[in-house]
Amino acid sequence: MRRFLAGLAIVAVLGVGVFVYREESVRIALQAYHRALPCRTPISYSIGEVDARFDISKTAVIDALAAAEALWENELGSELFVLRESGVVEVSFVYDRRQEVTDTLGEMEGVISEEAGDYDRLSAQYDAKRGEYLAARKAYESAERSFDREVQEYEREVSYWNERGGAPRNERERLEATRSALEREQEILAQTGANLNAKADAVNALADALNNLAESLNDKSTVYNKVGASAGEEFEEAVYESVPGQADIFVYEFDSIARLRRVLAHELGHAIGLEHVSDPEAIMYRLNEGEASLLTEEDRAELRRACRVS
Repeated sequence: MRRFLAGLAIVAVLGVGVFVYREESVRIALQAYHRALPCRTPISYSIGEVDARFDISKTAVIDALAAAEALWENELGSELFVLRESGVVEVSFVYDRRQEVTDTLGEMEGVISEEAGDYDRLSAQYDAKRGEYLAARKAYESAERSFDREVQEYEREVSYWNERGGAPRNERERLEATRSALEREQEILAQTGANLNAKADAVNALADALNNLAESLNDKSTVYNKVGASAGEEFEEAVYESVPGQADIFVYEFDSIARLRRVLAHELGHAIGLEHVSDPEAIMYRLNEGEASLLTEEDRAELRRACRVS
């Protein structure tokens, strides 16, 4: 009796399962068909949840997917994918630490770029002020040397006449005029020297500000590199996962449309059965090391292998 009742229970459960999971059964059948006869009919895909924190519209996602699938379709000359409201493959954007890192890096890039602009402007100002100071110092030193020669000449003449008991009236008047002129020149030199010191202080202040800004930039760049290194370079911007009745492309990082197209092309490649290749420039290389959306010869060879075409 127990065996009979258990059999009835199994039949009942399976009967309900066929009814409730009919769509899943269709998907399983389609998955099996695509594996048996790859690239013969298009694989349907749909757009799942797109977390608003990615700041990308579904329209932009659809456009990026269209560009990504076109890479493989144009090469093969046939339709490999088709967008459906409910597809065998669902594409979703899942926000987690990876995108947090990307967002943080984006914000830091903005700050670093702004500070770099400030540094460039301040550096140009420093160069200009330093040039003015060096020119003024050169003129001051030249005037100072000329003044010293005039003072020496004046003192030589005074000493000459003192040794002779005094100078005639006309010489005394000339020497007095020279002394007055030298005093005025000395005052001018003193004021010029004070102005020169002020210029030097201004240049030094700019140098301090420039050095502080450079230190700030270096510190931020160090943090930026550490944050970037923590994210890694693996093709973890997205993953393709497939189980019987369900296949998913989960996108975890988005920082540019160009890079997104490349990432989606990589995962769509997995959806049609492509494996990783050895060429670092290839779309199907295990690491995402570029933004160029171009197939390499290894990509093409892998497509032909997976689709069983010569």
